[in-house]
Amino acid sequence: MPLVLDGRLYYTTKEAANYLGLDHATVRGAVMRGRIAARRLGELRRNVIAFDDLERYKADVSGQKGWEMRKAPGYSPNVERREYQRAWREQHRQKAVPVVVEAPRAGR
Repeated sequence: MPLVLDGRLYYTTKEAANYLGLDHATVRGAVMRGRIAARRLGELRRNVIAFDDLERYKADVSGQKGWEMRKAPGYSPNVERREYQRAWREQHRQKAVPVVVEAPRAGR
């Protein structure tokens, strides 16, 4: 349940994560990195985030990752990154040695 302090609406990091549809750790990380401004309530031992800051963060990050970015007009995949990933996987497939596990013998 949001808090009202100084006439502003505040959410805990867990409530903010639910509101944004993100994981709680993601929101806490954004607070630690300074991407979301938070206010520390020492008596409650909680970080709270103003609703205005949540809306600003939501507008800043929307469409930057995942499917939303790929659906945007003019999107083109990073060819160099794809080639690097393909080469890395191929190199590690060659290094992989299959492990042979012997079945236990009966009577021992």
